Amino acid sequence: MLSEKRYILKMHVIYAAEDILNEKEKINYHIIKPVQFESPIYGYFVTGEKVGDCAKMKK
Repeated sequence: MLSEKRYILKMHVIYAAEDILNEKEKINYHIIKPVQFESPIYGYFVTGEKVGDCAKMKK
């Protein structure tokens, strides 16, 4: 049986081209599509589509 390791990381420094920043100088995820690596199945997934607003979701 393979042991599985999971990490939650916090980025401290991010470099981005100015043309992908919004008016608040934050990365505009509607322009770019970040890629996420999922270790257990060794696959890459495109992220960036907003599917909901957590502040407005009902319980």
